[in-house]
Amino acid sequence: PVLKRIVGENNVEEAEPTMGGEDFSQYGLSGVPIFMYRLGSVSADRLAQYDKATRPAPSLHSPLYYPDAEATLTTGILTSVASILEFLPKK
Repeated sequence: PVLKRIVGENNVEEAEPTMGGEDFSQYGLSGVPIFMYRLGSVSADRLAQYDKATRPAPSLHSPLYYPDAEATLTTGILTSVASILEFLPKK
């Protein structure tokens, strides 16, 4: 819910779980609270251009991948901070 408040309900969607590997899970398994989410980093306009060209957008680990930096940083910082504040104990 906090993400929907920050970026709007239409900009948040639940993703299907994947079997991808992530070392970060070891923190959670050892008792450290973790929260992971996917942050879109390519504008809808640019994604539409890939669709129009009938080719997939470059993946995160591709040398051709590049994020829309300003929007990604702004959204990433806002959603990360809001999520952290949401999960901290209330005084």
